[in-house]
Order: sequence, then C-alpha cells, then structure tokens
Amino acid sequence: MKVKTVLTLVLLAAVALAGCGSDSKEKAAWDYQSGRVIAIQNDQLLVVQSKDVTELELKPELESVDEILTVLRPQAIWLTVTDETDMAGVEVGDDVRVEIEGGVAESYPAQATARKIEKVQSK
Repeated sequence: MKVKTVLTLVLLAAVALAGCGSDSKEKAAWDYQSGRVIAIQNDQLLVVQSKDVTELELKPELESVDEILTVLRPQAIWLTVTDETDMAGVEVGDDVRVEIEGGVAESYPAQATARKIEKVQSK
C-alpha cells in the first residue's frame, strides 16, 4: 500500500513539474511575411501578427501603440520602407504581405527593412 501511495505522489509531482516548464501563452515563431498595420510613423509601419489582431479588437480601451505593446505584447515588427510607393494607400488597419530585406533585429518590437509591401485588405 505504501509503495502505491509513493508512486502516485511521484507521478503527481512529475506532472506538476512538467506543467511548470511550459508557458501556455508562449507564441509560435512568426515569419513576419503577413500581418496588420497598427501604426504608421514617417517611413515606418508597425505590423502585428494577424492572429494577435483578435486580442487587439477585444481590448478597445488600449488606445496608444505603447499601451498595446506593453499590455498585449503582440508579435510585432517595425518595418522601415525604402520605397515610398509601397506605402501609398496603406493605412492603419490594413492587412499587408511583406518581403523583408536583410536580417531582422530581434528587439521588441522586432525591426527590419521592407523590400516590398503589398496591401491585402482594407480595414
């Protein structure tokens, strides 16, 4: 009887410890190739992963970009646009496809240069 109790306790402890090691809200890697524009500043667009947009829509009280980034921490990237014609007609709320030129700085939000931006859908 004692062996069965000890084994049960060991099994429960193992399951509990295994659950502590993973963050259920951990987000899968994003390739930065599509998303929604949530801010435009000069020659830069702030784009978030499309699946994070639902969270943004559920929190309309978050009015500033800083609040959105701090509270929701969506996967986001600031894209510097080198060809101004790519930004023509792109507005906050638009879904876009992006081609990255060079590497991505893994800061938060990430940063990169956009080779091409294509508007997919209007708000």
